[in-house]
Amino acid sequence: MTRKPRKGPAARGARLLPIAVAIFGAVIPLGRASAQSITEFPLAAGSAPAGIAAGPDGNVWFVEEHGDRVGRLSPSGSLAEFPLARPRSFARGITSGPDGALWFTELTGWIGRATVSGTIVESAIPVRPAEPIAIVTGSDGNLWFTDYYDRIGRMTTSAALTYFALPAGSGPRGIAAGPDGNLWFAETGTNRIGRMTPAGALTEFLLPTASSGPFGITAGPDGNLWFTEISVSRIGRISPAGSLTEFSVSGGAAPYGIAAGADGNLWFTESGIDRIGRITPAGAVLEIPIPTAGGTPTEIAAGPDGNIWFTEFNGDRVGRVALAPGCTSGATTLCLNGSRFETRVSWSVPSQGSAGTAAAVPLTGDTGAFWFFTANNLELVVKVVDGRPVNGRFWVFRGALTDVQYTLTIRDLRTGAVRTYEHPAGRLESFADTSAF
Repeated sequence: MTRKPRKGPAARGARLLPIAVAIFGAVIPLGRASAQSITEFPLAAGSAPAGIAAGPDGNVWFVEEHGDRVGRLSPSGSLAEFPLARPRSFARGITSGPDGALWFTELTGWIGRATVSGTIVESAIPVRPAEPIAIVTGSDGNLWFTDYYDRIGRMTTSAALTYFALPAGSGPRGIAAGPDGNLWFAETGTNRIGRMTPAGALTEFLLPTASSGPFGITAGPDGNLWFTEISVSRIGRISPAGSLTEFSVSGGAAPYGIAAGADGNLWFTESGIDRIGRITPAGAVLEIPIPTAGGTPTEIAAGPDGNIWFTEFNGDRVGRVALAPGCTSGATTLCLNGSRFETRVSWSVPSQGSAGTAAAVPLTGDTGAFWFFTANNLELVVKVVDGRPVNGRFWVFRGALTDVQYTLTIRDLRTGAVRTYEHPAGRLESFADTSAF
C-alpha cells in the first residue's frame, strides 16, 4: 500500500544543520546465534503483521495490514485478534498511548484506538489525502505520527488533530520520542533525519550518503537516536545535537525497524535477508537468522517480558528473540531501575571482628534499603535515577542511616560497568553521584 519515497526539492522553512560524520565500513562480528534463540507464533495466512508494541497490560500488540485486525499476544503465545470495522483499512503502526490504550494508524487515512479488552474506535483524518504510517506517544502526552504526504500529525487522546507541514518530498516514515523531549523522525524521500519540538518547530539533518533511505528510528539507551538506512544496509546514530555516526551491516540486509532492548543494545530487522540484527552502543553487530525463509521481518519492539518481539510481514508470524535474564532480586540483592542495576552492600565492624552482607529490602522500582543487624533497623537507602534527559547519565543517591563501615556495589548489567562506594566508620553522611553510569 505504501508507495515508494517521492523525490522533492530542498527543504523550505526549516533549519538545515551541518553534522559531524563518522562511518564504520565493516560489520564487527560477534559470532552467529542459532535460530533456536527465536520462537515464532503463526497467524492466519495473508495477515501481513506490521507494527508491533508492548502494551500496558503486559502483552504484545500488533496490527495486521492485510488481515484488517489488531492482535494481542501474551508472552506465552496466547493469541487474541480484534477485527477492524472497515475492510482494506491497511493498519500499519501501533504504540502504547498515554491513556492506557493502544493507538494505531491506517494507511487509508484513519487513526484507531484499541482498549486492552479489544474495543476499537477509528477516527478519519479530516485532511485528504492522508496516509499515516508510524505513531508514538510524545513527551507532551499526545500521539504523534508521520504522514507520507509530507506532514507530522499531533493528536490528543480526545482525537483533536494538528498537522505540521514538512518540506515537499519528505515522505516521513519512522518516528520516535527523543530523550530531549522532541520528536525525531526519518525523512525517507529527502534523506534527512528530522527533529520537531512539541510546539512544531522543525530542524533537519542531512545524511552524508545519497539516497540512503532512513526508515525506522528509536531512542537508544545511550541518549542518542538510532535509525535504519534501508537502501545502503547501515545503522545510523545521531545525537540530539546532530552528530552522526553510521555502522555497516550485511550487504542486502535492508534494515527496516529498530528498537532499544532491555539488554542495553539496539535491535533491528533485516528485511532483505531474513535476519534480526543487534548492535551495541559501541557499534558491534550480531545477526541472527529467523527460522522461516522469506518471512521478511519488518517492525520490532521491546516486549513487556524483557524480550524482543518482531513481525514477519510475508511470513504471517510474530517472532520473539529471548534475551538473557537480567538482575534477580534476592535476600541480599536489590534490582533497581527496570532490573538494570544489581545492588549489594557489605558491612564490617573491625573493632568487634564482625562483618557480613546486608539484607535487601525493595521499596519502589528505583529505590531500596538495606539492614545490617536487625530487620527493624534500616541502615541505608539507595536510589538509582534515570537522569539521561538531563545529562545523559544514571544517578545514584544513598542515604546513610548508620555510622558503620560499609561498601555499596552497583553493577550495570547492560554495560558491565561497576561503581563502588566506600563509607568509612564513624561518619553519618549521604551522597549523590549524578555521573554514575
